[in-house]
Amino acid sequence: MSIILQKWNALINAVINPFTASNLSFSHEMIKSFISESESEKERVRNLLIEGVIDRQKIMDKQQFVQVVQAMLIRLLDKLHTYQQVKRLDNRLLDLYTTISEHLEEVLNFIEDFFSSYFDRNEKVPTPYLLISLIELCRQLQQLQERLEINNVIDNELTNILINNFKAFCSIKSSGPTYNKFIYQKDLISELLTDNVLKSESFIREVLFYFNFNDDNYVAYLFGKLKALTESFVNNKEKIED
Repeated sequence: MSIILQKWNALINAVINPFTASNLSFSHEMIKSFISESESEKERVRNLLIEGVIDRQKIMDKQQFVQVVQAMLIRLLDKLHTYQQVKRLDNRLLDLYTTISEHLEEVLNFIEDFFSSYFDRNEKVPTPYLLISLIELCRQLQQLQERLEINNVIDNELTNILINNFKAFCSIKSSGPTYNKFIYQKDLISELLTDNVLKSESFIREVLFYFNFNDDNYVAYLFGKLKALTESFVNNKEKIED
């Protein structure tokens, strides 16, 4: 555990852990104290992050420092999410977990915004953020599906490939994807929903080519299209020239 996260680590892993703490019947004053402590910790960690990056001379050391803190924040967020799934917890305790999660997320967002060149986008998306973001992605999927269903221009097979890709991604739960994979899907569906893209299959192919969309079913679909096209020519020269 990064030393700058020791207080959060102790609070989350020991003090308010519903699986190991001996007594979770905290008073109202104690919960207020935990929240106040976490609020102060949020500001302290942000300041230590800035100091830590400035103090390190080598780019590699700065990157390693930021990414260790990032990874630990994600683990703590996932742990708090696990706590929130425990049955019959006091509502005040659930609110405590939610509030501390918000503090952790603010620091994580701070890292992504201010140290973006060091941020590890191959790290998994924290579960709480993923679940909220998937709601928006699934809403866009519904919109895409509705627009494709009334579209008489786009091949049904291609429509099914696109819809199934996003459906599979939307079904992801706690075993979340990396930031890169999530951003890829989010940007892809946003681009497909922009004006004019769904007006022709060629426009869709341009978008998929730009995003290097290498879904196995899509590759097979393109191969089938190419094979059908080239079979109409007599010799190899004509096939290559076409």
